[in-house]
Amino acid sequence: MIKRIVMVLVMVVGAGFPRPAAFAQQPTECPPECVTDSMEIVTWYPSPYNEYEELRLYPISDSNSQCDSDNRGLMYYDSEEDKVKLCKGPVGLNNWQDLSGGAYWEASGNDIYNTNSGNVGIGTTSPRARLEVNDSLILTPRVGNPSSWSGQPGELVFSQDKGKLYFTSDGSTWQEALSQWGPNYSSLRPRVQWNSAVAGCLSLSENGFNNWYLPSLAEAQNLVGVVVYPNEEAWTSDQSGGLVRTINYDFGTTGGSWPTENHPYYCVR
Repeated sequence: MIKRIVMVLVMVVGAGFPRPAAFAQQPTECPPECVTDSMEIVTWYPSPYNEYEELRLYPISDSNSQCDSDNRGLMYYDSEEDKVKLCKGPVGLNNWQDLSGGAYWEASGNDIYNTNSGNVGIGTTSPRARLEVNDSLILTPRVGNPSSWSGQPGELVFSQDKGKLYFTSDGSTWQEALSQWGPNYSSLRPRVQWNSAVAGCLSLSENGFNNWYLPSLAEAQNLVGVVVYPNEEAWTSDQSGGLVRTINYDFGTTGGSWPTENHPYYCVR
């Protein structure tokens, strides 16, 4: 197969054709005595070794070519910005696409990382934080009980089983992510009778919130494996046949107790 390659020659008037070894010694800007011209080389393709080992773009401060539909695919190396630029056209004069993204992103196996000291924006040109996403963000749900998960400190995970967002500060203990800038469950409350537990939640003021209530059995089940709790039954707000439904927050088992018995409890909001 015959391949046509268009090359640009830079020659100094009166100096003849430059030798290949002299090319690397030429200044980055063409002096006034330079003239530029182009030539077309017809060569066999693939090359004798099936590849071109190197291709150099001569550094220039700016392209003199119009970036339009006639020059789509044209590239040049911008010596002032130290970037390779491509004309995708038609987008107008000097509106070139920067191909030098590798200056910010590096590969490490299947991962990529960014050592930029500033902020990173997705969908925005002026990120206001270390990372700003100007739209929705999707977390692939993780299955299983959060109490069995392992992760990295600061990791944020969406639970498929519980339908809620969890975070870990130490890589092993998971808590439900903050809701309305505070946790949606209280600290462990002392053992009392059921009526006192109901009243205790309604009067509770904790973490700057006062909208607490005793959770239903279904709401309490969402806290299994999340809250720190001793191995015993706790109150819920559900009743059945004169008994009050209870839950063991360690194992998720449920039961029933007379309202006059004493159990600890959590409040939710």
